Amino acid sequence: RPPAALEQAVAEDPGAAQRLGRGDLVIWRRALRGDLDSIVHQALRKEPQSRYLGVEPFDADIGSFLANRPVKARGNRRIYRLAKFVQRHRLLLGVLSGALAAVSVALAMAVRQAGVAAAERDGAQAAIAVLSESFRAADPMKMSAGQVSAAEILAAATRRTAELQGRQPQVHARLMAEIGEAELALGIVHPVHPDLERATTWAQGEAGDPELARRLQLLRARQLIAAHQLEPADELLARLERSEAPGAEVLTARAHFLFVVPDPSGARALV
Repeated sequence: RPPAALEQAVAEDPGAAQRLGRGDLVIWRRALRGDLDSIVHQALRKEPQSRYLGVEPFDADIGSFLANRPVKARGNRRIYRLAKFVQRHRLLLGVLSGALAAVSVALAMAVRQAGVAAAERDGAQAAIAVLSESFRAADPMKMSAGQVSAAEILAAATRRTAELQGRQPQVHARLMAEIGEAELALGIVHPVHPDLERATTWAQGEAGDPELARRLQLLRARQLIAAHQLEPADELLARLERSEAPGAEVLTARAHFLFVVPDPSGARALV
């Protein structure tokens, strides 16, 4: 009958664990699998023509085992030969894998930067289109003889910008921040501003822009102060003051709020 596998023979030897120790026994059993087992079993085949045909091929397989090359007793399977190649060239393959990973990271960063650049380009184009169309929309019949007011242009820009909310929410939010700043500078006050609220909601979302959200909240607080809507303005300013150390813009808005309340001494202290 064919002999047992080397690993099995060691496991069934009652004195093996005592001679080797349990930790070494595990290492021995693992080492005896595969190549060594195949070499020994080919040498012990029952049919003479299936054994090594001389000491030279037997010695060649042992040499291949020691050099970590494929042994003929294991056959010529492609996966086996590939595994032996990997074992022989671990260091080189490790270096190549690291290089490939570095190239992959660089490529991913380049693709990401290209995406960011494309998004910035699209945003700039959308902003220019809004600006251009706002001037035309403020006087569609060209009857004002060049006397279109800034308020009319900003109103047209707000309507045009609203169309971008679904397709380009980031561009919509940034344009609303710019329009809101321009309106505030001109003294145009909106007690209710749905477009600005929608832009703020997007910026505060998971895919939004926290810094832009902060800017929009501060802008809305300043608009509410200008409209003498002091209670919601106070709530917004308090939220900004709690979220982080208030910067100069938040402190200035709070000083303006205190001046309107009126609390001139408190406003003066903050200024």
